[in-house]
Amino acid sequence: MEPMKRTEPIGPTKPKESAEPAEPAEPAEPAESLEPTKPKESAESAESMEPKKLEKSAESMEPTKPAESAESAEPMKPMELLRDVAEDDLRLFRIWLRASRAIFSNVGRDIESHGLSPDNFMILELLYNKGPQPIQKISERMAIPSGSITYVIDKLEKKGYVERRQSLEDRRTSNAVLTDAGRALFDDIFPKHSAMISRNLSVATPEEKRMLAELLKRIGLHAATLGEGRDG
Repeated sequence: MEPMKRTEPIGPTKPKESAEPAEPAEPAEPAESLEPTKPKESAESAESMEPKKLEKSAESMEPTKPAESAESAEPMKPMELLRDVAEDDLRLFRIWLRASRAIFSNVGRDIESHGLSPDNFMILELLYNKGPQPIQKISERMAIPSGSITYVIDKLEKKGYVERRQSLEDRRTSNAVLTDAGRALFDDIFPKHSAMISRNLSVATPEEKRMLAELLKRIGLHAATLGEGRDG
């Protein structure tokens, strides 16, 4: 057999050149995946780095002061002060009135238990502790009208507790004098009456009683001057 003939020489093959010369290829940009990934900053974290946010955070570090209420910040108006004073006065008056009624109710029952009226008892008590008194002075001191005082003294005379005596200083004036029967009656009932009053006031200390007496005296004298000014 004849050896096969080679049509082309054996050698390294060269690439075929195209008709147009190829443009040099641009270097490829590195892929994003090759760069180290950075965590994305959120909008909030980015804003927190702004100066305004930093100022706010600095303000938050300052000690907070308690908010002042409207009442403490603004002084009370004169009308508000007057209203508060009036409410205190009315409350005091109501308490005083209720306390007086409760005590006088107990005193009245005690007086009636001895067969006497309040007017009779007050006159006998005055004569028992102060001695003979002009009838007109008793009327003024006990706030008993002059027309009624004569009737009250007459009843006490009939019971044998009081008698009229002409004043040695002024013969136009008559004094009411406690009789022996009247003194014996009060020697018996007055200590019991005093003990009953002490029981009603036992909740207060001796010092509180002295303070209350001074306050009531001051209030009474002041109220009397107001009444005199109104009458004038």
